[in-house]
Amino acid sequence: MILIATLSFGSVALLAQIALDWWRRNQTAGARRLRGRLERANLASVAAEHDTSLVAVAPNALQKQLNQWLSRAGLAKSIGLLLSQSGLGWSTARLLTVCLISSVAFGLSCLSLNGSAPTALVCAAAGAALPLLYVRRKRDKRLMTLEQQLPDVLDVIGRAMRSGYTFAGAMRVVAEEMPEPIGPEFARAQDEMAFGIPVKDALQNLLNRVPSENLRFMVVATVVQRETGGNLAEIFSRISRLMRERVVLQGQIRVLSADGRVSALILCLLPVLGAVAMFFLNRPYIARLWQSPEGHSLLMTAAVMMIAGVLWMRRVIRIRI
Repeated sequence: MILIATLSFGSVALLAQIALDWWRRNQTAGARRLRGRLERANLASVAAEHDTSLVAVAPNALQKQLNQWLSRAGLAKSIGLLLSQSGLGWSTARLLTVCLISSVAFGLSCLSLNGSAPTALVCAAAGAALPLLYVRRKRDKRLMTLEQQLPDVLDVIGRAMRSGYTFAGAMRVVAEEMPEPIGPEFARAQDEMAFGIPVKDALQNLLNRVPSENLRFMVVATVVQRETGGNLAEIFSRISRLMRERVVLQGQIRVLSADGRVSALILCLLPVLGAVAMFFLNRPYIARLWQSPEGHSLLMTAAVMMIAGVLWMRRVIRIRI
């Protein structure tokens, strides 16, 4: 109960801090525009050091302390990169707040059902992992959309360069014309180049934010062309054709592996749906699973075996090209 009370207090405190942060960042339209441009260029911290009046972009004390704790644990960079790739616009504090709230909700629900502390802790851990799984799912979906948009991006850059644009100008055309999520990513890279960051570093930052093999082809081709020379527009046209062939091949692989993915989904959902149906049809019969030590052991064993089976099936049906 002390642990649950501590987690509840921490959740409320972080929620209050996030609400205060949101009000500060949105109190003026100028602050919103300035913060958006500085965040795209990844220069918010520099601006806060040189102008103390920019309250909207200056990180607060709680956020600084949280970043320090995560940096010591080696998690700050990975969590920040995950949130950036997901496109949700969440801060680290918000993600941890959602994890805490979900953990407390699942733990209290399990505790109210059977009163077993070990099972409640397991449910709390599962609840804390759910927001992370949601963010990861959003990231995977966004990266998949980016992969599908990259061939069109290379075509736009190639046509722009043939019509007389420089590479930076072609990047600006992509930033203005292409939709989410590829447009804002190239807009951020173009802003970095406008602020004086070398093209190679700006493209490397773009590749760090979008870990795509197709985008790596583009970055390597651009860097090599700037060092050795060549027709970059023609190179982009060939890479664009290669990307489209890879997309077609990936679609064929998804079709051929659909049977295995559907089978994995059915095998994963069948025990859960059976337990839910038994809970409503014959509750005393299935209640022994969470009312007795033997039932707890069976549930833990089943959970471990399910996780192992999911990971193994995912490894079998996942084909990378």
